[in-house]
Amino acid sequence: MREKHWILIDHFKRQIYIKNELKKKILKYFLYSNFTKISLKYIISFKKNKIIRWSSIIQQNNRCFTSGRIWTSHKLTRYSRFVFRLEANNGNIPGFNRASW
Repeated sequence: MREKHWILIDHFKRQIYIKNELKKKILKYFLYSNFTKISLKYIISFKKNKIIRWSSIIQQNNRCFTSGRIWTSHKLTRYSRFVFRLEANNGNIPGFNRASW
């Protein structure tokens, strides 16, 4: 139950990031531009600070797709090490098989 809660929060954070990404980039461009007036820079910095904190890329975590685990999650497959091992042993991930020598 707890894993599902964190998966929903992570999904919500990703949606907010996608929604506000372009807005933040435009505000940042005008804020650090040399052609913008100081009074306008003050207003832009205020608007940039009012954007929700979850819209930052740093808030995104690499979570496991099935279990919701943060730690030891593989970036390419988005599986934790436990789920990755099970899926690779079952042959569900192409290119990975159980080592035998």
